[in-house]
Amino acid sequence: MFEHPQIIVFRQAADLLRDERYWARNADEELEFLRTFMPLLREVAYHLDAMQALDPAGLAAYEHAAAPNACIGHGCAELLLMTALDSAIDRFLATGTTARNTGVRRIVPDGRITPSEI
Repeated sequence: MFEHPQIIVFRQAADLLRDERYWARNADEELEFLRTFMPLLREVAYHLDAMQALDPAGLAAYEHAAAPNACIGHGCAELLLMTALDSAIDRFLATGTTARNTGVRRIVPDGRITPSEI
C-alpha cells in the first residue's frame, strides 16, 4: 500500500519525539526547541482545522478566553495552539521556565535547580 509522504513524515516525527520525550534540555536547547516546534505545530494546526477535528464550541470558548476584546472571527486550531506555544515561549524568556506557577523548580542537566533557591 502506498503511503503519502506526509503520512510517513508525521509518523517519523511522532516516533522521534516519543523516543526523546525525556530529553533534559538546557536553557538554550529549551528555547531553540520551543522556537523550532512552532512551524511543526502550525502545520499540525492547519491539518486539524482542515479536518475540522476540534470542537467549534471549545475553540470559540478558548478564543473568547484568550482574547476577549479581539475580533478574530472564528476559533481555529492555529489560534489555540500557536497562542499557547507563544505564551510558553514568553514565560520561558521571562522566568526561565515554561511552568505557569511561579514556585516551580526544574532540575537542569548539571544538577542545579532553577530558579535559584538563593
